[in-house]
Amino acid sequence: MAKVVILFEEPVDREGFERYYASVHLPIARQVPDAEIQLYKVLAAPQITPGYGQPYRVSEMIFESADSMNRTLAGEAWAAVAADAANLLPYLGKPPLVLLVE
Repeated sequence: MAKVVILFEEPVDREGFERYYASVHLPIARQVPDAEIQLYKVLAAPQITPGYGQPYRVSEMIFESADSMNRTLAGEAWAAVAADAANLLPYLGKPPLVLLVE
């Protein structure tokens, strides 16, 4: 199993972020083939490294394998997700942390 894990800090405009994420960004992300999407809201972050903001949300795109994830990340559907991610920045204040994990 391999995952794309996206860590969002507390948005500067929470209402705008939630509205855009649910109505625009998530439907685009759901078009990514071979990926299961899991969404989590951060309840607590007891230890925050200085310089990092308060964690707010974690999104995961889960793939059967690293090969499957890498093929998908090279495709048009992922390119659309990445392109739309820029539209989230006015609500976030800074880009989310994106991790590729296995």
